[in-house]
Amino acid sequence: MRYSIRHHLLMAAAFLVSAAIAVWAGVGLDSYAVPASLTFPVATAVFASVFGLTGDLAGRASAVTHRCPECGLTIHLTGTTREESQRLRETISRHPHRL
Repeated sequence: MRYSIRHHLLMAAAFLVSAAIAVWAGVGLDSYAVPASLTFPVATAVFASVFGLTGDLAGRASAVTHRCPECGLTIHLTGTTREESQRLRETISRHPHRL
């Protein structure tokens, strides 16, 4: 699968934002003298949660969406070539319209 430069930049930004929020949470816990054995897992969990959310949003921002105007069929693609995207667009345009 080949991703665009835009997708890589969005994922890098999501990583940096997640890391910054996790460090902020870790520093906040450290200011209350929470032991490192608790601070590290909490900061790691915060990083994983925020990166999961922002990574999903970054993926959606870099996705190509094809919709059928008649029945509402929607397909989201990431990491596809122009040929694959065009082939799927043609497939959607001639699929049976069933509800």
